[in-house]
Amino acid sequence: EASQPKTKLFRMGDNTWHENIDISDWFDYQGEVKPLYLDAKTMVLSESEASENQSVTYTYDPQKPSYAVYPMDPKKPMFSFDFLENSDDAIIFESQPMTEDVEVLGQPKARLFIKSDAKDTDFIIHLCKVDSEDNTVMMAGEVLDGMRTRYRNSNSKTELMNPGEVYELNIPLSDMFYKIEKGSVIKIIIRSSAEGFFLSNQNTGNHVGSDVEYKVANNTILTGEKYPSQIILPVRR
Repeated sequence: EASQPKTKLFRMGDNTWHENIDISDWFDYQGEVKPLYLDAKTMVLSESEASENQSVTYTYDPQKPSYAVYPMDPKKPMFSFDFLENSDDAIIFESQPMTEDVEVLGQPKARLFIKSDAKDTDFIIHLCKVDSEDNTVMMAGEVLDGMRTRYRNSNSKTELMNPGEVYELNIPLSDMFYKIEKGSVIKIIIRSSAEGFFLSNQNTGNHVGSDVEYKVANNTILTGEKYPSQIILPVRR
């Protein structure tokens, strides 16, 4: 088997350079993964599946979308998401403090079981951690991690949802090389708008760009043994 190229990568979290990284670890990862399961009853991220099937619902009004990133506050770190803490159109799951260092290398993924009373809507995910000053900061490098449900199976074929029916979404998140240090808390924020980065989904299922109608969507995340919604982290030992 041909040798894979090596490269030098900068690791976020502890802000250090690392040499001789096998690039296949990034693009064709076959190693260990760390799943963090969502629990809609406790709003906790856990390494074990929730024992009860539960759900949590939030409301997204496309005529009142939330900002992708809040206007810069010099007292806050860049890409702080503290402004979503008490938002009605976002839900937040939070882990217990990590019991060991976790090094993430590659592309995390989100596996979500969802339903909506709309034919089409968006699910946007922010993979964050709580820093030492209790700020919620983004770990992955993009604000654009998410999925428009009409394109859940193909970027070229539209498939609208049946309102109330449960669907599984497999959403790739931004590539990252990050050291999550022991004691850190991982936070997942899920919402349906990011004004300034995404054109707000009007939730009607009509043609994008010419639609003049709007629908308020009640979007639900399901968790538990039957619906094991989770964040999957590719970890490097």
